[in-house]
This record gives sequence, C-alpha cells and structure tokens, in this order.
Amino acid sequence: MITLPSRLSPCLHLPRRCPLPRLGVALAAALLAASAQAATLSVTNGGNSGTGSLRDVLANASPGDTIDFAPGVVTVYLASELALARDVTIHGPGVTLDGQLKGRVLQVNTGVNATLRGLTLTNGLLAGKGIDWNGNQASGSSYGAGILNNGTLVLDGVKVQGNYATGGGGGEVAPSAAAAAAAAA
Repeated sequence: MITLPSRLSPCLHLPRRCPLPRLGVALAAALLAASAQAATLSVTNGGNSGTGSLRDVLANASPGDTIDFAPGVVTVYLASELALARDVTIHGPGVTLDGQLKGRVLQVNTGVNATLRGLTLTNGLLAGKGIDWNGNQASGSSYGAGILNNGTLVLDGVKVQGNYATGGGGGEVAPSAAAAAAAAA
C-alpha cells in the first residue's frame, strides 16, 4: 500500500483540479519540440537538382539538421553555386562536390553556422569579378572559387582542391569583406 501526503490528495479525489494532466500535456509538447529540432536527412542522388539531390535536401532542411549521403552517392555534380542558407552539418565521408568549372562550389550565407565533414570540394571556377562560365556575376569577387564564407564555417577532414580563381584564392575559404570586418571588430 502506498501512502500519499495529504497535500496530494486532491489529485486522487478531484481529478479536474489536479495539475498533472496539464503538466503531462506541457511535458509531451516539450518532448515533441525537442525531437523536432534536428533531423538527419539523406541525399539520395548526385544530381544538381531534383528530388533527393543535395540542393533539394538543403532547401528542405531546418536549422540544426544534419545531412548525410546514401550509399552509392560519391559525387554531386553542381551546375551552379550551392548556397548554405541555414545552420546545417553536412557529413559526407568520401563524397565530392564537383563544381564542373561552372562557378563557385559553395557559399555560406551571412549569419549561418555550418559544419562540413569529410567532403572534397573541387572544380570551382571564377574569373574577373566573380564571373561564372555562363557570364553571370556570382559575387562581385573572384576570390574563393571553392568556398566563399560569409558566416561561420567549421571544416573537419575537408579537402578544397582543384579550384581556380583569377583574383586568387581559388581553393581558399575566402571570407567576404563584411565577414572579415566583423571578425576584426
């Protein structure tokens, strides 16, 4: 037999006055919110766009999500710059992001915290003032054909190689002037 202190007895005799159901609803809502905060999403094909592409998965990601790659996806062929607009982690041991010499491979947008793990970024190309192969001005800068970082970026086991920029820094993780100014402040 369990004996409860008298101050808890209203819950046993008058359930409508008991705070436990409301506490249970609040606890359930908090648990659901916590479990919905971050997910792991998978890239299922190496195409530039379309369902299951890295571009598609990034567009559907929520801040804090982790993106990985399904077995068999070893190269993602990009036809244009890939922009990180949300805080994400991209975990791709052995996966190559190939810019196909059509522009910058990756840009981290202002205010974004991103982590890249185990990727290779290659074949980025910028000329003049950030002009891509189609004659579009990508950024007004020909620096950072591999990565242009305007946010906060962590590289873990990442190779940035075989990128070309006439302004220099073909393979560099080049911060924008605004990011450099913020870092100096």
